[in-house]
Amino acid sequence: MFLHRKRRMRILRYERFEHRNLLAANLGVPLDELTQDIGATDSLVLPAMASNQLAESHLTADQFIGGHHEPFLPNFAHSAFAGSTTVVSDRDGEFGTIFDGIAPNETAIIRGKVTIMGDHHLRSIVVADGGELTFSRILDTNLTLRHLQVHQGGRLDIGTVESPIEVASVAIIFEDYVVDRELDPGWHGGGLIVQGSITVHGRNLDNPITYASSSLFAGSNSFEAASYVGDWLPNDEILVPDTRQFRIVDLSSSAPNDEVIRLHEVGGEQLSLQTPLAHDHPAAAADLTAPLANLKRNIVLRSQNPEGNRGHVMLIGGAAVDIRFAEFRDLGRTTNQPLDETVYDAHGNVTHIGDNPPGRYAIHLHHLFGPPSMNEGAPQYVIAGNAIYNTSTLADGSSPKWGLVIHDSHYGQISDNIVHRFDGAGIVTEGGSETGNTIQDNLVSRTGGTGARGKITDGREGSGFWFRRAGNRIDGNVAINSKKAGFAIYGSDNHNAPSLLVPTHPGVDVHATQHSSHEARSINPAQVALVHPETMTMESFTNNTSIGGSAGLEFWYYGFSNYYNASTKPIERTTVDSFTAWHTASVGVVAFQINAVDFDDTRIVGDPTKVDRYNSPTGFHFENTEAIRVNDAVVSGMKVGVLAPVRTARLLDIQTDDGVAFDSPPFLIEGGSLANQINIRVATPRQDSFRKFAPRQVLVNSVRFSSMPGKPSVNIQMSYQPGRFSNLVQEDIVQVRNYDQRGHDFRVYYTQQQPNFVVPETGSFAYLGRDTPLGASNPGLTNLELWRRDGIAIGGAIAPGDENHYARFVLPEIDGLAFPQIMDQHPPGPIRVDPDGGVVGDRIVATGRLELHGDYMADAAVEIEHEGVSLGVAETDSNGNWRLSVFLEPGQHSFRVRGIGSTTATFWSEVQYVSVRPNPPILQSIEASVDVPLDGQGNGMSSHIFVATVQVSDHDTGDAFIYRVEASSGGTVPVTVQNDGRLFVLPDVARQWSGRNFEGTLLVTDTAGLTTAASINVHFSKPPAAQTVPLVPYFMLHTLSASEVPFITEQQLATLTSYRFSQWEPESRAALTDDQIKLLPVFRNGLLKRLQPTQLLALTSDQIRSVRPDNLRYLQESQIPIVLPRQISEIASSYALSLIPKQLRDRFTLRQVESLAVENGGLVRHLNIAQRAWLTATQVGSLPTSDLQHLILANTPSITNRQLSLITTRYEFTRMNVDVRFALTRHQVEAIALSPMELVRLVNPDHLAD
Repeated sequence: MFLHRKRRMRILRYERFEHRNLLAANLGVPLDELTQDIGATDSLVLPAMASNQLAESHLTADQFIGGHHEPFLPNFAHSAFAGSTTVVSDRDGEFGTIFDGIAPNETAIIRGKVTIMGDHHLRSIVVADGGELTFSRILDTNLTLRHLQVHQGGRLDIGTVESPIEVASVAIIFEDYVVDRELDPGWHGGGLIVQGSITVHGRNLDNPITYASSSLFAGSNSFEAASYVGDWLPNDEILVPDTRQFRIVDLSSSAPNDEVIRLHEVGGEQLSLQTPLAHDHPAAAADLTAPLANLKRNIVLRSQNPEGNRGHVMLIGGAAVDIRFAEFRDLGRTTNQPLDETVYDAHGNVTHIGDNPPGRYAIHLHHLFGPPSMNEGAPQYVIAGNAIYNTSTLADGSSPKWGLVIHDSHYGQISDNIVHRFDGAGIVTEGGSETGNTIQDNLVSRTGGTGARGKITDGREGSGFWFRRAGNRIDGNVAINSKKAGFAIYGSDNHNAPSLLVPTHPGVDVHATQHSSHEARSINPAQVALVHPETMTMESFTNNTSIGGSAGLEFWYYGFSNYYNASTKPIERTTVDSFTAWHTASVGVVAFQINAVDFDDTRIVGDPTKVDRYNSPTGFHFENTEAIRVNDAVVSGMKVGVLAPVRTARLLDIQTDDGVAFDSPPFLIEGGSLANQINIRVATPRQDSFRKFAPRQVLVNSVRFSSMPGKPSVNIQMSYQPGRFSNLVQEDIVQVRNYDQRGHDFRVYYTQQQPNFVVPETGSFAYLGRDTPLGASNPGLTNLELWRRDGIAIGGAIAPGDENHYARFVLPEIDGLAFPQIMDQHPPGPIRVDPDGGVVGDRIVATGRLELHGDYMADAAVEIEHEGVSLGVAETDSNGNWRLSVFLEPGQHSFRVRGIGSTTATFWSEVQYVSVRPNPPILQSIEASVDVPLDGQGNGMSSHIFVATVQVSDHDTGDAFIYRVEASSGGTVPVTVQNDGRLFVLPDVARQWSGRNFEGTLLVTDTAGLTTAASINVHFSKPPAAQTVPLVPYFMLHTLSASEVPFITEQQLATLTSYRFSQWEPESRAALTDDQIKLLPVFRNGLLKRLQPTQLLALTSDQIRSVRPDNLRYLQESQIPIVLPRQISEIASSYALSLIPKQLRDRFTLRQVESLAVENGGLVRHLNIAQRAWLTATQVGSLPTSDLQHLILANTPSITNRQLSLITTRYEFTRMNVDVRFALTRHQVEAIALSPMELVRLVNPDHLAD
């Protein structure tokens, strides 16, 4: 043991006498010898000591200090971790003075009040009990170290609310080092770990997150923010996320076009950029624009090497935490791969060292309950205004798993943070017991992940916010470009999950009483409550937004005890208030299991251009629900606005805890507006359980419907889907009140609920799943037959009538059958006539001997009135049909009908008219000659060809006629006749008959169904090829004959592709003239190989110089000297050069050979001897070793020593030309990586080393 007055190894300083006395006892040195001539401010220099060398625990504590929160948390003050020397100080003062000269492998233990500034590099800093480390407010601090640890009772001050660091900058860099996993099996080291107190407060930003005032466009150098950003500074880095809506199939293959831009100037709301935007960032509406997030902070904690051993931040237990306006860059090392945790036995011995332990996140709030004595109403901890993001990936190319993690931590404030570019999730509640936290106004951007279904509750799927359970306030947050969902919220699991311990008020350490089983827990009900996960609900979910990505908001098992059934326990209703999702690729809100939730004022906006038959974004998608209400939602631009739940109630045999059966309310959509291709879809229920479910009930009340521009629209679609696990006969009740706010009330049925529809047999699609679908017990039974026999039918009920029933609401925008709830209040349906000639349903007939008929209630009676006089009563049959025979004179007749009973009658129906018109139309024959005109539209003729004027009249029916033409040779020819009588045929007809006579019959039918025929004879002339060929598009050129090819123009040839050229007949290609050959775009791959050798000779020099390298093989020998050296230089491989025939390669010129990229290997072998002599010294020097065998004597001086040094075997050297080997100089021979003995007889012996 060496004692020195000053440092040579490391200094161990103690000022207090009792510390010196302790050292003397441990070192076996008399106290007077130890303290002789040592003043109060002098130092002892001592090597590091093992913990058993010090006799007092407060000097060096146990090796692990995590307690029940993290049992194997290392104490980095312990000598096992501290490096070569530990420097301990009780002194107050400046860090650089107290720890002057501390080396990078040494540890500083602070027990006094220390201020730090300037640049420092050391192994660790441990702020011990009673110690304080304060960062300068005025001077910059740059601190590089492995471990920064704050013990219980220690305090780390990097700015406070009262005294923020506004002027100076702070950089804490966590060093990349090789981790000793035997010493640190849990991989805790390399980061900031706080069990005491930490405050961080950088320069304040009023709005770290704001929005653009409008759409942003590529090339813009400036734009305006929607709110004040005057405290943003030049050179600040601003995240501008991608706001496009992806197609669903593109989500996994297309990375978002996020941009991090640097500011040039800032003025109020106006921002100017140092470089223009590279991408568009479109808005979905005037108030739905791209978020802007400022990533720059003057306090930075970052990893030295993002691809190496990353730093992490862990805040534990009763720590006092207040962290604001700091930058956490490239932190976190837990990856998104399956966890691999270090395992300890009951005695604390390591049985397995994990390679991917949990908990090493960018910021990890680990069992953080905070001090017990916080001010009433104040949060137990604060994480606010920070930027937590990655600029680089891990070594494997992925990003860390989670960003900001709340783990069994309670009553904290998480607000105004920016979390960007993590895999798995951005902001997380990890354990599920998290309670009373306020998660507000944060932005999470670009979370990648597995994209797996969220029922696998491991948080790896890629959601922006991932909440293992409810129990917190979630307000004003924004998620953007989430691989899975912007917000993923879980209740219970797919089984009866165990109860959770949650604190009843702030400051309670629930883990202090936690045992291995719930039954064994000893809890104080005044401090801790035992809560079942299925009853946990969010305190608030208001004004949250999800942009882009796959889904907006996702619920799993929320208020559910298992996959099928809502909780039987009392549960408070949750309100999802003012949630917005826009440009989500798949769905705005999806709920797989959800109970007792109101969705109020939800807004979902899609990009209508992303809706087509292959891409079906959905607004709301519900599966298993109970007591759900969608109030005043606005959904637009989606394929489906609301997909109704599969189930709206639990299994029929489930009861409440006190044995009462459930009476489940309907799924309610009330108010609001829908403007989508399909506004509400109700699909056949599915069930992969074969117990009986209660009826599905859907109520649509006072919803306004609109169509999506440019697309056919359906307001309510009853989507019959007899697919996998479908239950065709479950009772399905879909009711509509105040339809489209027009006052109509009705029930909607599947079209397949008509009485005569044949119900599929159970198991008829068994290849899709066991007992698929659930339907009829026997084949061939209709709804009516099955109902009478078994009491079942499609949708659990038969519609009151078929699609032609009198009482049906005929609404084209409803795909289903809409019937009023109370049938007998409505008059009978419209009157129909039989026979009904001409246009069916218009009640215009050619004969007066008719039967009137219609629909009403079954087994009832109707009264028919003609011209105000009753014709009598007709009875309805069991299907509600009635008939009455009449004879009417020619002319128009009025009728109306009403239903009658024994003492009452319905209202009369509206007056309906029947017209008897017995005279056919009068028509003249047509003869015409037609020159087919040219219009330049690519088909050689105008869009419609005028043939002749038809003269037709009908005194009975007026001028409404149906025209058709039948050819004498067979078939019907489409024609169009305008109101003025002009008759046109389509271009295809004119092309078919071009150059021929058309003969046929023109048939004209009036509205009474009477038809007149006349002959029609038309001659269609054929335009000359010189006029028609130039109008043929490039993709139709292959249809031309060889005689028409010479008329092809320069413009047509310029658009010719290889594929289209390959479709030409050989004789057509051979018909190209030399002038046409000179116009071919031969730079396109594949055109040359289809030309004949004589045609190739017609190519111009410019054409030859445009030929791609892989098409040079098709040229003629005489054309090779014309090829540019640049083309030769693009020959990328030996194989590519070998495809060029030898007779062509032998024509390579000196300049062409000098341009060859011989460094690619294998090219030299394809040159002849004379051409190899042309190789330049640079080319020879670039050759790989394997190509040296192809060199000749003239190349020898250009062979480099580097090339020869790579020759490692005798065999490899013997492959070289013997003349070359013996021409090598002495220096070249010395570079060969072979011994002189191995080179004997292989080189000039005079050049061998002695």
